[in-house]
Amino acid sequence: MKHLTITFAIAVGLICSAVVYNMVQHNTAIESSAVVSKTIVEKDAMDRVSIELTMVISGNRWVERSKKIYAYTPDCVIETMYNSVSGEWVASTKKISTYYNNSLIETVSYTLADGLNWVERRKESFDDLSYDDGLMHDMVFDKDGKLLMSATYKWAEDNVTLGVEKKEYAYDENGMANKHITYCWVGNTWEKTEVSDIL
Repeated sequence: MKHLTITFAIAVGLICSAVVYNMVQHNTAIESSAVVSKTIVEKDAMDRVSIELTMVISGNRWVERSKKIYAYTPDCVIETMYNSVSGEWVASTKKISTYYNNSLIETVSYTLADGLNWVERRKESFDDLSYDDGLMHDMVFDKDGKLLMSATYKWAEDNVTLGVEKKEYAYDENGMANKHITYCWVGNTWEKTEVSDIL
């Protein structure tokens, strides 16, 4: 009887070890698929974001991957995205957000098609509540009104929703954003693609 009990205990121990090993391997695979990055934010004299520089780990060092440059007019915010290509900054996309009485009324996104000309890719208008672009926006705020999560979905056939983009934010004890996590839609769920520390 004692021999049977020991054999049973060893078998249970082996099964538990296998389950724990598989869980660790699965979590490690998920974490390793996400890009680890940091974002350095510069602000102008009016405390508005002027540059966001994103760096990623390559081997054992940080390398520049992308940057956003912001320009401001009384009614617009112009956000231009650049990617690092062989050590040179190359413009890729641009978004112009238009405001009226401090309320967002329109965003227009552009792609740099031939390296010279901006081509309109997408336009969203928010001044007409009857406007329906087929997108659904989901946002979560904390008790202080800080954005914790934003996700965009689109309607597909048979009223199925598909994810377009998702972002999560974390804040330090002073209320400043210190982490930014992005996700992409894979299959039927969100998968983490980038974890960025904001400096």
